[in-house]
Amino acid sequence: MLKEGCFLISPNKANSFTFRFRIKLHIDDMDVLNYMHNILGIGKVITSQRKPEGSFEVNIQQEIMIIIAIFF
Repeated sequence: MLKEGCFLISPNKANSFTFRFRIKLHIDDMDVLNYMHNILGIGKVITSQRKPEGSFEVNIQQEIMIIIAIFF
């Protein structure tokens, strides 16, 4: 089962934008998502109620800057 990671930018009602970083993995790989969450100390890990998958999500602007810094 193919999963993905991405940066999302969405407009919101306050005439500004919401930023989010997300990585989705199969439920068998939840240890990887929890490891990332614990090492970085940011974001949250979510388990899907409908699909055998979980995700690591970051949506606070200051925390998004930490994720961006990892890539540069």
